[in-house]
Amino acid sequence: MLIKRKNCCIIGKNTYLSIPKKFRPLKDRLNIVLTHNIEQFKKEFNDELVILFSSLENALEYLKPKENIENVFVIGGAQVYKEAIENVNCKKIYLTKILDSKQEYICDIYFPKNFTKNFKKSFFNDQRDTEIYKDCGIDFTYNLYEKI
Repeated sequence: MLIKRKNCCIIGKNTYLSIPKKFRPLKDRLNIVLTHNIEQFKKEFNDELVILFSSLENALEYLKPKENIENVFVIGGAQVYKEAIENVNCKKIYLTKILDSKQEYICDIYFPKNFTKNFKKSFFNDQRDTEIYKDCGIDFTYNLYEKI
């Protein structure tokens, strides 16, 4: 029997809530939201299409036996990124780098800078990071880092 597989996104509560309501939960993938107060999240947002956990470890433990999950992507915020790159099961980082130096972006969350001590730059789909993409007038590259 062929198992239909899909991807999973693990996301912190604040990052999840920063996604416009019409786009959440993210379509065609399992959405896991991490929050320290599961009952309050259920009460306030009543989103039955997400699975809630209080920690990344609990979410990953839940996913272990799931044969229908192809890839697990951690998509923010900063604390979730930090925990993920320190996790022994994190083997790859797909990093989008914004190249637009003329534009200033106001941000309060950043990807951990020290991740390169355990990850080395690799190649994404046989492309070099010189391939530049553009979306909404913003130039960016995709970079792949693999655990050393």
